Amino acid sequence: RIEHMEKIVDDKLTVHNVKRNEELQKRIDELSSKITEYERTSQSLQQFQQKAYQAEQKAEELKKRISQYS
Repeated sequence: RIEHMEKIVDDKLTVHNVKRNEELQKRIDELSSKITEYERTSQSLQQFQQKAYQAEQKAEELKKRISQYS
């Protein structure tokens, strides 16, 4: 009788743990994909900043060259 009750409790706990693990795994997957997305965005931003800096340098260079002819 007691063993039967213990088995029922064990089974319920197992089912609960399996469900909990599945929920946690799903959450981990969601967060992993967000991290990947943020990393991509960050990389794009860095590339954009680098291009903007290069454009500024080029503009300065052209300004200097133009001022030589003025």
